[in-house]
Amino acid sequence: MMYKKQYQMFADAISELKNKEEKERFTTLLCNIFKQDNSRFSEGVFREWIRRKGTGESLKGLKNGGSKKF
Repeated sequence: MMYKKQYQMFADAISELKNKEEKERFTTLLCNIFKQDNSRFSEGVFREWIRRKGTGESLKGLKNGGSKKF
């Protein structure tokens, strides 16, 4: 099983993609894999991390103190 830090690293990498279709394809693919890896994986938090990282918004609430974890 992967750790939160590893999910964040994947999200950071995906957030760097410029092509929206490619970004969505990779996000969906990885979410399916991560759900199988960890039943507590939150697709919504993962997608929100990617969105915020890509727009430069604060990750506050997602990093350490969020109510939901990856």
